[in-house]
This record gives sequence, structure tokens and C-alpha cells, in this order.
Amino acid sequence: QKLYPPDNYEEDSNKVIPGAEGGSVDYGEDGQYWFYFGTSGKKYVPSDGNDNGDYGTRKIDGIYYCFNDEGILQMGWKNVRGNSDSIKDYMYFGPDGKAKIGWYSIEPPEDLEGYDGDVEWFYFNSKGVPETGPAKGSAKTSDLKRINSNTYLFNEYGVPVYGIQKVYTSGSEYTAYYFGTYAQSSMLKGKYNITEGGVSWPYYFNSTGRGYTGVYDNYLYYMGKLQKADSGSKYEVYSIPSGNSFKNYVVNTSGKIAKNTTVKDSNGTK
Repeated sequence: QKLYPPDNYEEDSNKVIPGAEGGSVDYGEDGQYWFYFGTSGKKYVPSDGNDNGDYGTRKIDGIYYCFNDEGILQMGWKNVRGNSDSIKDYMYFGPDGKAKIGWYSIEPPEDLEGYDGDVEWFYFNSKGVPETGPAKGSAKTSDLKRINSNTYLFNEYGVPVYGIQKVYTSGSEYTAYYFGTYAQSSMLKGKYNITEGGVSWPYYFNSTGRGYTGVYDNYLYYMGKLQKADSGSKYEVYSIPSGNSFKNYVVNTSGKIAKNTTVKDSNGTK
């Protein structure tokens, strides 16, 4: 029900409502707000068994809504789980009061810091909670999130990461994963030329998205990055981890390995 709050109901209820003659009225502009009354007829407020600080959520007909301690329906970002400084404690409610579900591009909460852009992409799960992940450099493969047909890695701010990222695969072992450009921000597979520090370099990521270590198509890679000799060396030796030991390979300036042959570097060393 959209009503005047109880404290000023008698005072305001007889006023002419702006826009009543066919115009539109913004929420609260006419002094009226949405309230929810349960089957007993009692107005819902968060203290009625759902106390999470200043705001509380209630699931109505399968949809989550947010109310303040006066029972007034809320919109926008709301910290529904207390006074934490984590995006995980927030939910976003649209102009209709419904909690957002799925992808949504919006400005981050004003109370939170650490965002690069004025507007970010967030993904809200079926309960309206933003997906989050670990801090940069500490992600595990279990943190990868499959959504529809793409795989994402979210940071602690609830934003999908992009570019090359360090991901632990087992215990202390890790490799590189590639999440494309800012516009993509999802895990990619295959061969890519990736620019780092102004230099473009070839990479290869296998069918699971892991940066490849070893020989692929006669070229040598380590954590996805092509290993190649310096242009002035002609050939160089690279040592690549293999189980509990290492294997040595000789590669040319293109990264191709030398097999069943003898080569000389620019110093004439065989």
C-alpha cells in the first residue's frame, strides 16, 4: 500500500497530490511511501524478526524487498547486513523496490572505496547478493564463477577482473589466466597477443583456461607466456618445471624449440 507515514497522515492526507491530473509523481514526492502489511494486517518493519541494522529484507511473492526501521520501502544500494565495509553486505533495489538479480551496471555504493570506474558491472545471485572473490593474487580455481556460457573471476569489490591474473591451481602451484579486456572481463582460451608495459607478447591458454607450461606445436611456453631468445642471442636455453625437476630447452628468437639438431648462438657457442 502506498500511504502517508503515520506521524503525518492526518496532516498530509487532505493535500492535493502533485501530478494527480495525469502527471507522474516520483516516489515520496507527494509525501507517500510504500509499506507492506502481512496477513495479520501488521506493518512490516525489520525488527519483526529480520533485524540487520538500519534496513531489513523481506521476500514477498518470491522477490526480495528492503524496508527501513519505519517500514518504508527502500530503493538503491542498501547495507542490509550491518555496518561492514564489504560489498557483500549490500543489495541493490530498483525503482520498483525489487532486488536486482543477474548482471547490472550501476555506480558502486557511495560509502565504499576501491573502485576504478564511476560505473561498474555487478552480478547479483538469486538472493540479490553481489558475487565477490578474493584479493588480487590470491584467487584459486574454485573462485572461478560460471555464469551462462562464460567464466568470471570477481575481486573483493564485486567487480569481474580483466587482463592476466594469477590463479592457484593446487596448493602453492599457480599459473596465469586471461580474462580479456575491460569490456570482456571473462576467461579466454587459446592464443593471444597480450600487451604488457607497452610490449605485445604471445600467450597460450589451454582448454581449461590455464596458462600452458611446456611445449605446444614446437613452441615453448611457461605459465602461458611464449619463451623466446633475445633477438641478439639467436638461441637461448630455458629451464621449465616438470614435476619435481626441470627440463631444459633451446629456443630461437621466435620461441620454437630446437630438436635433433645442433645450433650456435650469436657468440658461436654450440
